[in-house]
Amino acid sequence: MRKKYIKTLFIVFFITIFFKYIFCFDIKTKLEELYSAEKNFTIKKHIKLALQYYEKGFKKSFLEEIRLLAQIKSEYRDIISQLGTEFNTDMTDNGFSNSSNENKKSFLINKFEKVNKYYKESKLSNAIVELQSILELDKENKTAIQMLNNIKEEEFVFDDSKPFQNLVKELYDKGMVFYRKGSYKDAIEKFEKAKELDPTNTFVKRFLNLSRERLINIKRKEDEDRLIEEANKLRTEGEIKKSRSLYEKVYTYNKNNKQAEFYLNEFNRISDELYKEAFELKNNDKLKEAYSKVKEALEFNEKNFPASNLEKELKMKLAVYNERERIQKKVNQLYNKGVSCFEKGNYECACKYWEEVLKINPDDEQTKKNIEIAKERVKEFEIKKETKIKKLISEAEILIGQGLLEKAKSKYEYVLRLDGDNLKAIQGIKKIEELNMIKVGEKIEKR
Repeated sequence: MRKKYIKTLFIVFFITIFFKYIFCFDIKTKLEELYSAEKNFTIKKHIKLALQYYEKGFKKSFLEEIRLLAQIKSEYRDIISQLGTEFNTDMTDNGFSNSSNENKKSFLINKFEKVNKYYKESKLSNAIVELQSILELDKENKTAIQMLNNIKEEEFVFDDSKPFQNLVKELYDKGMVFYRKGSYKDAIEKFEKAKELDPTNTFVKRFLNLSRERLINIKRKEDEDRLIEEANKLRTEGEIKKSRSLYEKVYTYNKNNKQAEFYLNEFNRISDELYKEAFELKNNDKLKEAYSKVKEALEFNEKNFPASNLEKELKMKLAVYNERERIQKKVNQLYNKGVSCFEKGNYECACKYWEEVLKINPDDEQTKKNIEIAKERVKEFEIKKETKIKKLISEAEILIGQGLLEKAKSKYEYVLRLDGDNLKAIQGIKKIEELNMIKVGEKIEKR
């Protein structure tokens, strides 16, 4: 019984392998037959690719190719549908399943990448084949149509009426190789040589001008990048005004520069916020803080007209305020000098400084009171001074009577320090000098 069971399993396995081999052989054979019978080069290419992918076991790539073939040639749809069924794939009329739109999109992207690669390498025939395969799948594809037209427009047309056309074409073709690579400087060199041989050639002139334009655009882009980098550096260093100037320069040349546009808008926003803060400070009579804030707002945007008007208003108010402060400072200096004199007992000096204060500010009540006090002190001092002078003169006269002339003279000199014009003190000193002369005359000298 066990042997019979094993034998049955072996037969089933063999039959499965056999039919799988037969089916594989049929797919390969069918693709080879289609390849031999097909006359269209593009279709033959896709059949060959499908066959290669099938033989290598690349299921996904194989399915993409047979879907494309189903779209390109309607006669293949039944065959392709059978092939797709064997790979558990439902094929629709357009060659792609409803669940594989992403595959179609990926396929087209891949094709366009190849087109661009071939174009840059100047492999135009390969690029054309890829574009045609795209149009076979999507006849209305505008990008593919435009690219095909562009390639056709680049094709050099001989003018047999002009000399050196072969050389012109050779230089033109070399120029186009550089042009497609983006090496515009080298392209210009070739086109200029071609133009020397054929100055009116429209192809040469067109791509010479385009190369120059693109070279200028590259230079401009490099300049833009350099200016943006410099502007960013200045911005981080706090040089907002200089930074804005560079952003504006870039934006003037290129309205599509997003970085310049962003920072200009950001600077405008910050400027508006600073203006609002300055306005609030002004309303709170904080003029200096408001002026500082509005100046900062104008750093971010000097065309902020409300901020500019506020700056002018604050400037005028601050000029008045500063003048008042200057005058008040001078008044305070004079007042304090008067206080110093008063503390030293020099009341007349104190009155002099305080009277200067009243000339500037006649309504200073404290200064008026100070002057009254100082004048009272002056009167008191004068009374005391007169009493003292009388006492000193009296003492000096007594000293003269006692013959103490030097001590008497000292008293008179003290009086003159108190009152430089005191007549009694002046006469007293003169009298002492006369008495001294008499004493000198009475002196008996040795023989």
